[in-house]
Amino acid sequence: MAVDAIRLLQEAEQFAETKNKEAEADKKQLSEERSLRLKSFQEELAQQEVQQKALIKEKIAAELIQSKEPLLEKTQAEVKTLRTIPDSLKEEALAIIINKVVT
Repeated sequence: MAVDAIRLLQEAEQFAETKNKEAEADKKQLSEERSLRLKSFQEELAQQEVQQKALIKEKIAAELIQSKEPLLEKTQAEVKTLRTIPDSLKEEALAIIINKVVT
């Protein structure tokens, strides 16, 4: 009977050791899978961040162009107006300058 008890004890220890190794293997596999999922998630987040930054840059550039166009048109119109001073005003301005210099 003692021999049977020793044999049963050895079988139980072997069974426990096998189950322990299986549990360790499962734990390792789950850890590796979790690491892969985490890495994939981080890469996806980084890619989304790059895309969002690009969209923001495009939006800002479009808004800048939209706000810039009316100012450019207005400035060009004012420059054109200033460049087309009538001759009468030029003569009047020249007369005022000469008058100031002489007196």
